[in-house]
Amino acid sequence: MILEKIKQTAESISRSVLNPVDEKISKARFGTCIRCPFSRRWKTKMGLFITCGTPIKGSIIQKRGKAVELCGCVMDQKVKDPAAVCPVAKW
Repeated sequence: MILEKIKQTAESISRSVLNPVDEKISKARFGTCIRCPFSRRWKTKMGLFITCGTPIKGSIIQKRGKAVELCGCVMDQKVKDPAAVCPVAKW
């Protein structure tokens, strides 16, 4: 499971570098993520990271009575991926 998440993350980073969305879109997405109650902030020696739930493995949350899996992605990269979607449908 974790290996699959790592593979998906690598593919997303590749898309975000090779064919990123417009900067306005990525900034709007990131702003939404920062305000999301499900985002997590991680301070490391390399800086501050914002993730969607627990890094890499994600989290399961309840939204409108349904279980929703948060992705665990680092958001400053995911928001640039043209194929990415928000797991809680905020963008």
